[in-house]
Amino acid sequence: MDNPQPDFGIVERTWEGRLRDRGLAPSRVGTGIATGHQRLELYRQETQVAEFDLDQPPGHGFIGSVEVKIVLEPPSFGEFEVRDLVTQRGQSLEGALETCANTFMDVTFPPLEALFTGKRPEGPGTGTLTLTSFTIGLDRAIKWGVVLGQLQILNDSNGEVRAGLKSQPPVTLMLDTLTGHLAEPRLHWCKLYGANTPVKGLVFGCSIDGQKSPQAEAEMSHKFGGPLSGEWEFRQFLAVRPVGDADPQVTAELRARAAAAFPEKKKSWWSRLFGGAT
Repeated sequence: MDNPQPDFGIVERTWEGRLRDRGLAPSRVGTGIATGHQRLELYRQETQVAEFDLDQPPGHGFIGSVEVKIVLEPPSFGEFEVRDLVTQRGQSLEGALETCANTFMDVTFPPLEALFTGKRPEGPGTGTLTLTSFTIGLDRAIKWGVVLGQLQILNDSNGEVRAGLKSQPPVTLMLDTLTGHLAEPRLHWCKLYGANTPVKGLVFGCSIDGQKSPQAEAEMSHKFGGPLSGEWEFRQFLAVRPVGDADPQVTAELRARAAAAFPEKKKSWWSRLFGGAT
């Protein structure tokens, strides 16, 4: 007898249910879902799920991965295509896929939705930050609004990981690398991941504008310090948008600092960090 095929459609059905819970009216558009925001669409891409049975922990279980393409056209920014990859475990094949779908709606979707609603996401670790950068090639200081999505932390029974990331939020672990990408006024996005596993130990992952960033991962590893006890993981998604020019005094200050630090280089230089997270 052939093994039953998993119901991959549970991903789209989960998204539709979560969108309705947010007061939206999702509809099918081609192979994807129109969320109800104009224009913010979700497309499930490569999807995998497997059952595993190991001699050591975690033993038996199910794991799934879902790649998501998000097509969005927020006001004043033009059209962008954002990619996300979510990997999670579950109690069954469909359960693993459903967990992936819910994780996407918890972590990735709210910061992107905020570009349309102007409302900050809800949940632990959410908030807004303001950065200021200066690019020598443009001779311009740009202010940036950073929307922090929910900080998802798994297997943190004693709260040690949450406490550590409250005093040192994930975005601060790779801020130097992030600001190096803020050279031109356009939409940017970032996905952060960290985990402590029995096999690999303490590992970090970061993608900026859809590209894996070894520089950011090295910065996260350096700033995080020693590993916290237990087997845990965290993930967070950020959306970064230009919100205007800095005032003349800040622009002059950054122009002088950038010229001294990076002569004859078109490099972004950040100066100020405002805001907070819950």
